[in-house]
Amino acid sequence: MKAITDELFHFNAANLSSYLSKDGKNKLWLDKQKMALESFNHLNGKLIDASNLDFQLLSGSYGKTEIVPQNLSIRASVEIDYGAFNGSQVTLADQYITDLLALDDLSLVGKTTKAFNITVTNSTLSQEEKDELKLLSATILSLKDFLLIDDGQSIIYNGLTNEFGPSDPTIGGRVLGCNINTRDVFRAAVMGVVKGAVVGAYVGATGGTVVIPGIMTVTGAVSGAVVGGAYGFVSNAVQSMAEQMFWTCWS
Repeated sequence: MKAITDELFHFNAANLSSYLSKDGKNKLWLDKQKMALESFNHLNGKLIDASNLDFQLLSGSYGKTEIVPQNLSIRASVEIDYGAFNGSQVTLADQYITDLLALDDLSLVGKTTKAFNITVTNSTLSQEEKDELKLLSATILSLKDFLLIDDGQSIIYNGLTNEFGPSDPTIGGRVLGCNINTRDVFRAAVMGVVKGAVVGAYVGATGGTVVIPGIMTVTGAVSGAVVGGAYGFVSNAVQSMAEQMFWTCWS
């Protein structure tokens, strides 16, 4: 799963300018539907083999989103739809997400995720229910690596400069204060993986199979949750980074 989200981060960041557009009122929009469809098609045949999974239907749940300043730090204001999760799964998942959103240090994400997986493994849930919860946690580490190891800020900034030019053209570099709050990006991504997995599960339930070579084969709702969750996680993170950079670098 980490390989999938790693690939999506770099693919979407590299193509960011093609998903951005301005309207007549000079508002900036991110076409998440186009981004979703191209992401799914990019993954298919490269890292996954998706059979009978309707990418058009899956991407159709997204639309164009205005790039505006947002405060994503208030956990209580966010309603999470856990879809088909039962009560026991929701209890574990919600505590995990609460713990993640409370972190001030991204280097602690791995420790928190490991503790969650141990709790899930030792629970009385069925194996299928455990696997569904571990799909939720499988993508988390990729964001930490993208931000802290792969210098995701620079990758997103470079994507925006393709559209707007350098934020300070007089020196060819970034203006003072041009940056992102990694904690808010992480919050956005966590919310995205839940939404994406739920939407994907609904679509996958209509019929679909996803093969991740050498790792697993999943069918039905879980197949959609794998792909949808990965995209939801990455797209929300990329959107949050683009929003913060646009409003601190060019506004």
